[in-house]
Amino acid sequence: MSLYFDTRVQNPETASISTHSIWHASYPLLAVAAYSQDKGGFVTIYDDQGEPIQDVESPRHSVVQVTAIGWHPERRWLAAGWESGELRVWPGDTGSNEFNLVVTPHRDPITILQWSQHGGRLVSADSAGSIIGWKIDSRGQLLMTFHHELKDSFAQIVFKTIPPKTMMDINGLAKAAVAGDERALDMFSTWRPRTAAPTTVLTQRDNHAFYIGTISGVIYFVDNQGQCTEILSTNGAALQFLLHHQTRDSLIIMTEGLNIGHFQADPITGRLTELTKVKLSSRFDVSRTGPSMCWAGANTLAILTGELGVRCWDLHTGDSYVLTPPDSTTGNIAMPQEICTSISFCKNNGTLAAGTNLGTIYLWKRKVELDSDENIWPNVPESCSIHGTVKQLTWGASLLRSPLLAVNCITNVFILHQQPMCATYNDGVCASQVSPTQILMETDELSHILKIDIQVQVVAVNKEYIAVSSGRQVVIYRIHKDTTLNTTVITSFSCDTEKLLIYDHTLIILTPAVIQLRSMEGTVIQMLPALPEEGEPITMDLTRQYLTVASLNGTLKIWDLSKREAKLHTRAMPTYEAISDFAEIIEARCNTDCRCVSITVAMTNLMPSSILYVWDIESDQIHEFDFAKSNDIDEEDNSLAVKCRGRLVTAHCWDVEDPRLLVCRAQKLDARDSKHSSKQNNENEYDVSKVSVVLVSVFATSDHGIVVQDIKPIKDENCRVLGVHAPYIIILNSEKVAERMSKVRKLLMRDFEELGECDVATKKAVLDFSFHISVANMDEAFKAIKSIKNEGIWKSLARMCVKTKQLNMGLLCLGHTKQARAARALREAMQDDSLNLEVKVGVLAVELGLYNDAERLFREGERLDLLGKLLEARNKFKEAIELAKNENKIREKTSYYNYAKTLEQEGKITEAIEMYTKAECYRFEVPRMLLAIPRELQTYLNNSEDPEIKNWHAQYIESTGDMEGALQLYEQAKNTLAMTRLLCYFGREDEVSDLVSQTNHAASAYHLAAHYESKNNMAQAIHFYTIAKAYTNAIRLCKEHDMFEELWPLAILAPRQSQIDVAKYYEENDQPDKAVLLYHKAGLLHKAMDIAFKTKQYSALQLITMDVNADSDPALIEKCADYFVQNDQIEKAVDLFATGKKYLEALELIQKHNIQLSEDLAEKMTLDKVDNDVEHEKKRISILERIGEIAFEQGNYHLATKKFTQAGNKLRAMKALLKSGDTEKICFFAQVSRQREIYIMAGNYLQSLDWQNQPEVLKNIINFYSKGKAMDLLANFYVACAQVEIDEFQNYEKALDALNQASRCLAKVVTPRDPDIHRRSVELVNNRIAIIKRYLDIVKLFDRGETGIAMQQVRQLLDTYGSDLEQSVRRGDLFSTITQHYLNAGETDQARATIKELKRLVPGINLTYYYNVEVLEALGFKRILQREESSDKEDDIEELLGE
Repeated sequence: MSLYFDTRVQNPETASISTHSIWHASYPLLAVAAYSQDKGGFVTIYDDQGEPIQDVESPRHSVVQVTAIGWHPERRWLAAGWESGELRVWPGDTGSNEFNLVVTPHRDPITILQWSQHGGRLVSADSAGSIIGWKIDSRGQLLMTFHHELKDSFAQIVFKTIPPKTMMDINGLAKAAVAGDERALDMFSTWRPRTAAPTTVLTQRDNHAFYIGTISGVIYFVDNQGQCTEILSTNGAALQFLLHHQTRDSLIIMTEGLNIGHFQADPITGRLTELTKVKLSSRFDVSRTGPSMCWAGANTLAILTGELGVRCWDLHTGDSYVLTPPDSTTGNIAMPQEICTSISFCKNNGTLAAGTNLGTIYLWKRKVELDSDENIWPNVPESCSIHGTVKQLTWGASLLRSPLLAVNCITNVFILHQQPMCATYNDGVCASQVSPTQILMETDELSHILKIDIQVQVVAVNKEYIAVSSGRQVVIYRIHKDTTLNTTVITSFSCDTEKLLIYDHTLIILTPAVIQLRSMEGTVIQMLPALPEEGEPITMDLTRQYLTVASLNGTLKIWDLSKREAKLHTRAMPTYEAISDFAEIIEARCNTDCRCVSITVAMTNLMPSSILYVWDIESDQIHEFDFAKSNDIDEEDNSLAVKCRGRLVTAHCWDVEDPRLLVCRAQKLDARDSKHSSKQNNENEYDVSKVSVVLVSVFATSDHGIVVQDIKPIKDENCRVLGVHAPYIIILNSEKVAERMSKVRKLLMRDFEELGECDVATKKAVLDFSFHISVANMDEAFKAIKSIKNEGIWKSLARMCVKTKQLNMGLLCLGHTKQARAARALREAMQDDSLNLEVKVGVLAVELGLYNDAERLFREGERLDLLGKLLEARNKFKEAIELAKNENKIREKTSYYNYAKTLEQEGKITEAIEMYTKAECYRFEVPRMLLAIPRELQTYLNNSEDPEIKNWHAQYIESTGDMEGALQLYEQAKNTLAMTRLLCYFGREDEVSDLVSQTNHAASAYHLAAHYESKNNMAQAIHFYTIAKAYTNAIRLCKEHDMFEELWPLAILAPRQSQIDVAKYYEENDQPDKAVLLYHKAGLLHKAMDIAFKTKQYSALQLITMDVNADSDPALIEKCADYFVQNDQIEKAVDLFATGKKYLEALELIQKHNIQLSEDLAEKMTLDKVDNDVEHEKKRISILERIGEIAFEQGNYHLATKKFTQAGNKLRAMKALLKSGDTEKICFFAQVSRQREIYIMAGNYLQSLDWQNQPEVLKNIINFYSKGKAMDLLANFYVACAQVEIDEFQNYEKALDALNQASRCLAKVVTPRDPDIHRRSVELVNNRIAIIKRYLDIVKLFDRGETGIAMQQVRQLLDTYGSDLEQSVRRGDLFSTITQHYLNAGETDQARATIKELKRLVPGINLTYYYNVEVLEALGFKRILQREESSDKEDDIEELLGE
């Protein structure tokens, strides 16, 4: 929504032609080279307003024209070259007005003047092929660095560039903000950050290397040192264009015939390697305009191909597309065909400009920098026109807020600058700009176009005055309002203006430095002061008499203008202190009672913040609402606040009467899916989440902070908010409203949509109600509207309840509107617990006719069925079907059916047939529908291939009496029964027999059999009844006609009752064998057995008994078992009893006849457990124990164990297991049983094993006795262990350990079975421990050599205990210790005497048991040994003396 203002450059020579125009890259300086007959060639420098710079003009050459000009990229230096080879430089930075002459070797027209990227080198080249490099010395003079003569005319030169480094200075940030994230900044029509003023750019490394191409197609590379090398030749193809790729270091070369090559450059030698080559086609002769090419993005080339449209080629993907303006007029004699003649791309704002031969300039603005397809360009470009043919377009002045475009039309040069369209609203008067010099005024249905002499950039209005400004000139008009609207000029004066406001009879002007208050005649009344530290004022806004002013450094002031002199209303507020991430105020407005100020700011990265701040002046606190995040809101919440998320607040405006109401324009930042989103906008403008721009109404108060009241989606993404005057929001659309000149539109707030204009009291009541409902204060909300009588207002309030989801209030409002049916529907919905809140509110929305809201609510409530019904009820069947197809498949056929019904009622038969077909109910519905239109019905039936339709058709034909026709149709429909019926009717029995035999169709066979029966053809009747599986009927016929042979196979196939009947029939007709078999097959085993016993059919009996099971009759089971017992088949009888659950009888037989009880049989007789059935459990246990006893008797101990365990008798099970002798299982069983008795039994059993040599068994014995708490038994076991250690290994230390363990075990016995025995046991064990300890002490004494003491102790021991010593320490062991000691000491006699003493004490002792044979032999007891060996047999003791 902007206009391009064209300013004609004020050329001092009116009769001159402009040959070259070029902008400075950074500064608003335009150099134009011109030629006139009078003055020859000269250069003029203009500012951005098209006015020449004072006193700066080049010398004039009467006959030669300027052929080349070039601005230094960073300094205000301009180089100019003439046809004569003269070169001059204007050093603007030095303050000089003169063009200094540079001495050069050029003698021919200078065709090229080009500076390097940062201006470190200038290259000049002439048409004779002379090329010179220059540099600027410290005194600002040009010095020649190299000179080459290449003897060929040059076409193009390009310097190699270095990608810019990211600079973290504020200026860099500012540039990034202005040029970089255009998406965020584009949302603001007028604001750009001002905090960062242009500063000098840091010195960056320059690249002096360049490529230069000659017209004949030779390309040379000149390196940093000035060395020149030929690197490529186009083989005679004329070179037309060269471009250098900044980031990739590659070269684009365009030759005649639109051949474009992309070459990779070697970074050192400059050699080129071809990457891709493309030839573009053109419908026109390119030579008419001369081709042109420029960058249109990082990887995109824009190329002119001699037609109306710009060809874009993406180097990255290789894709190409054409940007074409709309409605291009084809040429005729009066108007030549329009073609593009010049293009230029501005990197800063992403705009591609193309000028045509008819003076039209088209401007395409890139949407996103990242993407590279044609979707990044708008479908319809902006355009403007100038007088003349566009020969040259150049962008410049990149440091200004919006870059400028210079248009050279030879006779004139124009400067185009983009200006946001001016529009303002105040006091019911609206002024909007329709062209640079025309303002449309509107008030109270009157309008007037004000034509102005200046190009308007700023406008202000009130009821009496309108003031406009071009930025430098201000004009004030008085408004006259009678039957028509018109104006008269009051005054005009010069003043630099950034913004205008009118209060009463005072004009307020925001100048770049200060705010002026002027009278309507233009005299200055007052200047509003600003302190130096506050910075100059940058924005101001007026609400009633309050003027809100924000300064550059973030200070906010509010002035009261109602007095004779403006006074500060409050203290100055330092915004930069109150807001953490702050750089600059974008917009600040106060409300009508001046208690709140709404503020939007730019953050420190110079990007606009998404937070709306409201400064509450009285309490001096700041409320915040973040449109991007809304963190304080629950994710699951579907409230209004959530729907504002992901947006940026771009404008805000207070209501002119209600101090609480603030309207914000919020826009989605991510515009990447703009195509997609715009589509969706059209489909459903009520779906807030999909719309880019919304108007968010909020209530801002001290008590409740910021509360969202409503969100209004806006289709027009470029609209602007001009003002809020409840019940209207005044906006400026980007497109004209139909049938109106104006782009201004008054939008009704949602709360007033039913009411429109209303009186003040009603308006206040509605706004109060809306406020109280937004803050969930129902009592106050009800009080606000209690006195209202108007039904329209109640309806409006009910609609508000949909938005706020207040059902009870909605019900009340419906009652007041006297809509009883609607109220009832809502009440029923509120009482239905299966519906969630959204669905209930959806029902209210339906009753109020808010169908779009209802659709959204049903979708939010996940009730797609109700949404589908609503769409159908609204006759939106296609949408309902689409919904069902994609999201609610279960309703798809229903939707098709409902649509078909509607189409049928509308008489759209063809469409209805299609829908019935999709609903898959066409077989019935379509013939029903077409029954009244016989011809269409016949056509439909003939065309349909569906068997069911064919069948219906056949029935219809049959009903008309055409049997043959019906037969053919039945055949097509493959209705065998109907065919059979008709063929029987015709009497064509052979045909029908073949048909039924081939198809085996049961119903047809039955019909044919009945037909044959009626014809008395019994054989065929029985045959077809059999095919139809109607065996009862076949049997009936066989019995009636005594057909025994046919009867038997039928009886086998027949159902049970029929089999019983036939069995009776056979029984009566003396065929008992067949009767038995049939009774058996029919399950009447009793009857079968009776007949079998009577007729002694034993083989049949065997078969019958095989079918006896648990469910059979007990008497029958007994009978069969008796039969087996009589025939000595006891095992079968047992099995039969087991099968029939006669377990006790089975067990009796097993015991009586000593039948081996197998595991399978035992399992068969094991009853299943039944919970809570005591009797059953008793029976189960007794049977299990009986089985266990029998298995035990038969020696099957494992089975016995299993059954006793199942019966819960673990002791008995253990006894059985002990019998089996399976040690592993005994141990396992003891572990799992966890019963004391079983542990003891296991321990006792294990003691019977060879535990001395099996450590695992020993461990288990101790473990089991411990777990069984049998400490006395464990003590006995330890005593036994001690004895084994003494007897087997003579290891008294281990024996002592075992006895100590025994003593501990005995100590743990709390309640002994026999206290006397227990006491004696304890004494015995303790006594043995004491003796063994004494013995071990004696051994130690001997070891230490204390023989005397040791012998004394031995004597005491023998004297004290005598023969009782044997129980604890064997005397043989004691004496062998003494003997060994004497032997070790070499006292042989003493050793011998010891043995003699032993033999005396223990007559008949076996010495070899205690002494080594070698020892005995050494001491002369050899003969005794021999004697002992012989006397062992005689049991005689003889004492022999030693030699």
